[in-house]
Amino acid sequence: MPATIAEPDIVTSERILEDDGTGLGNPWQTVLYNCDCHTYDQVIWALMAAISCTREQAYEYAWIVDHHGRGSVYHGERSECERVMLVLRNAGLVSEIEES
Repeated sequence: MPATIAEPDIVTSERILEDDGTGLGNPWQTVLYNCDCHTYDQVIWALMAAISCTREQAYEYAWIVDHHGRGSVYHGERSECERVMLVLRNAGLVSEIEES
């Protein structure tokens, strides 16, 4: 019997942006795409390394990506979004940055 993966209790699709007073927040995001070529554990470990989140948070992001085909996993300055994207790509995951 194949193992099933439980839906997370709380699904968060993005980090909350803090307004710096300009009303613009951070206009960049790192997007992770589902490629069906990695296990949940591989994605979770890559996310934990890339965005310094807990295993539970990484699982929530992995679940969103798996069930929606993509997910925004980080918001911030362009340079930090690029760093996150590179960590994910170095782990073999498909990701990109875009303006949010």
